Amino acid sequence: MSLKKVFLVEGLRTPFVKSGKEFADIHPKLLATSNLKELLYKMNFKGDEIDEVVLANTSVLTDAPNIARVVALQAGLHKKTSATTIVKNCGSSLESFIISLSKIQTGLYESIITGGMESMSYIPFFLPYKFTQKLKDFMIAKTVKQKIRSLLSFKKTDLKISHPLMQLLTDPFTGCSMGETAELLAKEFNISRFDQDEFALNSHEKAHKAKDKLKEEMFSFFTEKQVIDTDKGVKVDISKDSMAKFSPFFDKKYGTVTIANSCPVNDGSAMLILMSEERMKSMGLKPLVSVKSSHFMGLEPERMGLGPVYASSVALKKADLSLKDMGLIEINEAFSAQVLACLKAFSSQKFCEEKLGLNKAIGEIDSNKLNVNGGAIAIGHPVSATGARLILTLAKEMKRKQVEFGLASLCIGGGQGGAVILQNVA
Repeated sequence: MSLKKVFLVEGLRTPFVKSGKEFADIHPKLLATSNLKELLYKMNFKGDEIDEVVLANTSVLTDAPNIARVVALQAGLHKKTSATTIVKNCGSSLESFIISLSKIQTGLYESIITGGMESMSYIPFFLPYKFTQKLKDFMIAKTVKQKIRSLLSFKKTDLKISHPLMQLLTDPFTGCSMGETAELLAKEFNISRFDQDEFALNSHEKAHKAKDKLKEEMFSFFTEKQVIDTDKGVKVDISKDSMAKFSPFFDKKYGTVTIANSCPVNDGSAMLILMSEERMKSMGLKPLVSVKSSHFMGLEPERMGLGPVYASSVALKKADLSLKDMGLIEINEAFSAQVLACLKAFSSQKFCEEKLGLNKAIGEIDSNKLNVNGGAIAIGHPVSATGARLILTLAKEMKRKQVEFGLASLCIGGGQGGAVILQNVA
């Protein structure tokens, strides 16, 4: 069966803000609903043009099960429009993108809105299992004597609560936090604290310089107190000296990974419109790019930061292209150390032979092609929105610079990587 060609028609996102700040009291379904409404308005869509909504959300909330369906209905889409929620850690909205891609390629649907939302401010605290069991016993107790006995069974240790964000950012298989995986790569690839800080500083400088371009991919979000129209993590008042003052956060004695050379914890939403060529032409629309290839691949969870190298190697092979063919490249900046390790791995013949089974290195990445508008260290990383943001930023810049091919890739907690190759449309 021949697969249909799929096009990215348009996209839109909220500004990204640090958790606990401007979006702290805004439910992720409201972030996403506003995003979807604004995207429909931008395209002058009534809503019946969309066959399905596929959105990602990692911190699943009990008051919005299958949050994609809740968002679709709240945004005014027709009740016949199906909706699916995806969870794949940092790769969630990239997965929602690729699932949507497959559904259109095979003819199941003709148009899908895909992407993701994340409110890391809104991650719920969960009570320990022992406490909830004793609470249930108290609630079903019928007599005063039974209730007193139930209350007396509670112990102080039953209410030991772990911070949910730390649980979310810790790999359950290895017990390593995401920061500890970055420390491992920094040591294995001999990446200095100086180089990490310099990379992070460049991310802020590029994002600040590109602020007007980045505004083109976002809409102004109105809260009760203010209007948010820019990414709040981009700093203009930092220097190498100020970054050097931050202490290592994950390995306080021997480490090099700090809060300053890591991505922040964020809230935000990002959405994309994918269509078949037939639907797009019937509506008289012009696309940004087409999708050339994509791939996900697993690796050791403790080295999850190298995921972009693994996934990109296969995505390039599928597209019958080389790294040199990529006019622009986006690698999500979870940590400076993680991206710098990827750059070394891409260009290492030994790594590519031993880990990927290739007969030569994938190639060097030109710094002038990489994250040209800054990356997550400055812009932010709302976990389930980042994949869609990378694709949107890449597609818009490909159009501006008129490069033919672009690569978007990210690492995924748990030991995976994802990659998508886009092709410009004349």
